Parts: sequence; structure tokens; C-alpha cells
Amino acid sequence: MAELITPDICVVGGGPAGIALALGAARRGVPVVLIEKDQMGGANLTSGAIPSKALGAAASHHDVLRRAPAFGVSGAPLQVNLSKVSDHIRSVGEAVAPQLSAERLTALGVRVINAPARFLDRRTLIADEHTVIARRFVIATGAIPRVPEIPGLDDVDYMVPETAFEISRKPSHLIVLGAGAYAWFEGCMAVGMVAGPLTSGFLGTALGLSSVFFLAASLTLVITLASFLPVFSGHSIYK
Repeated sequence: MAELITPDICVVGGGPAGIALALGAARRGVPVVLIEKDQMGGANLTSGAIPSKALGAAASHHDVLRRAPAFGVSGAPLQVNLSKVSDHIRSVGEAVAPQLSAERLTALGVRVINAPARFLDRRTLIADEHTVIARRFVIATGAIPRVPEIPGLDDVDYMVPETAFEISRKPSHLIVLGAGAYAWFEGCMAVGMVAGPLTSGFLGTALGLSSVFFLAASLTLVITLASFLPVFSGHSIYK
């Protein structure tokens, strides 16, 4: 028999937004249920801010070592082991995961259900053997990238956010499709990490307003890693 749960708030999605909202409600004594069908932490943990910050830390160390000879400090030839960089990124995610776990959220007063969710009607949600009737529902499921229909794309190796942080060998060419904040930031990081002969660039429309603010906040890093990076705006893409 399905369990009936009647919280004030039901949050669908266990990413950073959903977790923050659920914890905020629990701290104020508001009955709250959080439903997540996959890993707690969402894409933020596997292909978002957390791995990008881990990659950024590696890129920063690389840049410091690259500039060290100008200060009279030198050592062995500077090398990047991308396989070990991937291990570093993975270990950071594993270290953060317990802070986002269902066990921790439960201890803090959030009822967590690990199951797919579907609405029975505008006030009723079904998740596994649970029926949730809440005063308010919050949809915090995030989004996934849509691979564009570009002729010939299926014939080449390409990366999406879910796989970009698993790179284990240096590519000879890098093209970032899209000029949003994340595309720009991750592209600059990738270029900085694969130091050496590299053809790279960004294809897309002009940078959006959010990207302008993002780049202003990260100006030092962008200048360091992307001062040599060409930008191609408004171009069509062919095989």
C-alpha cells in the first residue's frame, strides 16, 4: 500500500537548488520532502561547478609552475598527466558527496525519497510507493544539453558536460561550440591544461550578458589562459 505524505513543500530534484531549498525549509521547521531519482547533488556534482572548480585548481597550479622561471625558480620539465587530473577531479567529487547525501539531509530534517516522480494531478505526486500531497511543489530538475544536429558530428569524437571532465589524453584540436559562461570558462580551462601546440576557438553568437559578468569576475584567469584564444562569432558549422 502506498504511503501518503503531506508536507508543506515537495521539492523535485536533488541538485544544489533543490537541496538548498529543502534545507532552508527544514531549518525553519517546515515539513519538506525532497525527491531525487538519481545521485544526490545532481549535475553540479558530476559535470558542473564542483568538477570545474577542481579543474580550475589544477590549472592554477599549472600556471604558477609555468611562470616560475621568471622568478628564478625552475625544476623538471613541466608536464600534465590528464589521467591523474581526472583522478583528482573524481576524488574531489567523492569528498563532497557525503555533504549532499540523503543520510545527511535526513538527519537535518528533510524527508528524502530516491525514486522517479510523476504527477497524478496538480496537487498529487507519485514517487515509487509514496503518494505526496503538498501545499507547494518546487521543480528543481535542472537541464541536460541537447546535442546540435550538425552534419558529420556523429563521425567525430565530441564531449558534452557529462564527459568533458573524463578526458585522459591531450587532444590535438579543441573547438568549443557555444559562447555561454560555462562554455567559455571550461574551454579556457581545457586550453590551459593541455599546454602545447593546440588549435582552439569558440563558435557561436556574441557573448550573452551573463557571460560578460562572468568573465569580468574571472578576468585574471581568462587573461591567463585565453589571451591567445580566437573567437569566431556568428559562423555556421560544417563537417
